[in-house]
Amino acid sequence: MSAVVLAILRPALVPGAPVAAVAATDRTPARVSRLAGTNVAWNQRLHGHLTDGMLQARITAAKTSLTTDTVINDPERNRKTIWLQDSLQSEHAVRASLDDPTRTIEAFERGAHTHRDPIAPARERENQAATITGRIAAEQKLRTLLPDHEPGNARPLDALPEWMAPTGSITAKYAPALFTGELVKRRDVIDREMVRRGWKIAEQQPVWVAELGSVPSDTLKAAQWVHLAAEVDTYRAKYNLTDIDTRAVPAKYRTSETGEQLAAKVTAMHKYSELTTKEPVAAEQITDEAISAEARSQAHSGHTEAEQVSEALRQSRRSNAETTEPSSAERVAAMTQRIRARTAEQAARTDQDPAQTKSPLRETVPSPAVSEAQRKIDRLKAQEKEREARQLRQDEKPKGPSQSRGPTIGH
Repeated sequence: MSAVVLAILRPALVPGAPVAAVAATDRTPARVSRLAGTNVAWNQRLHGHLTDGMLQARITAAKTSLTTDTVINDPERNRKTIWLQDSLQSEHAVRASLDDPTRTIEAFERGAHTHRDPIAPARERENQAATITGRIAAEQKLRTLLPDHEPGNARPLDALPEWMAPTGSITAKYAPALFTGELVKRRDVIDREMVRRGWKIAEQQPVWVAELGSVPSDTLKAAQWVHLAAEVDTYRAKYNLTDIDTRAVPAKYRTSETGEQLAAKVTAMHKYSELTTKEPVAAEQITDEAISAEARSQAHSGHTEAEQVSEALRQSRRSNAETTEPSSAERVAAMTQRIRARTAEQAARTDQDPAQTKSPLRETVPSPAVSEAQRKIDRLKAQEKEREARQLRQDEKPKGPSQSRGPTIGH
């Protein structure tokens, strides 16, 4: 440790010195400026081996420990902690007083001394630059593949709830344009039907409509009321709820996400109807709106383009079937006539030659295979009889020596 550092730290090392005196001596600006103005190398300073992050962490830890009861009630630990904090802050002041090149060199040497990779920061910056460059290239390539404008049907502008008509099929990335266009047309039909049903509910006034309140006279809020009434009616029809359930959304159905959101919409609409100062829509106007919505629904009740194509295909198949059916019937009739003619010809031939008429009492002529099998059986029987006759003849011969022979050996 250099003489300068020892001179700076000597007041703190005097045994028996009061804590206040040590703190006052270590915290004087002259001490910090004197150490900061010296050209002491980092490896000769007490805390010079610490990195900037480690130095800041130890300063924070020292400040925190000074507030604990253990350090406050122990004078010796308190004195050492104050000394440690001041020495760490002195090191921080020295580094702050250095110019940028010197501080960079110290950081580089300090990193090598603490077994850190000296080129790790450069490699990290290089990797970051490569990552950014790759992302920019990917974005440029993506922009060359995508159209210059957002598709018009990317997000439907109707008021249909997601649980009734999901938009995932329309907003899908690779959905065909004809498919999404047809879905948008179907959503228009559903939206028009919801308006018709909502005004019908406003006219009929079921029991559960009381929770929605009166139909607001404001145009935007009236449209929201009509769509909400149709949505609640669809939700109730989904679970087969009758007028016995007077609540728009019964309590047991509010545990689901859809039921909870629908109940919140009903509550918000009821609050608006109660708090607004505008007069609600009159009954006569509700009836007129219901009639108009019914008329619009019937006017647009024609087949869609896809339904027209399907109907044309069905008509084409039906016409093709009608044109092919007579030919099939003619083939069946011709075949029937041929069978009848052949039957009549056989009957006429039988009448001319009665001997050909089969009778159940007449012997049937055996087939060649049966005749051959019968002949083989007859041959086997004949061979068996011949074998039995030969054996019988052998048994009848005398067993003694023949008389015509002379005397044999031993006689």
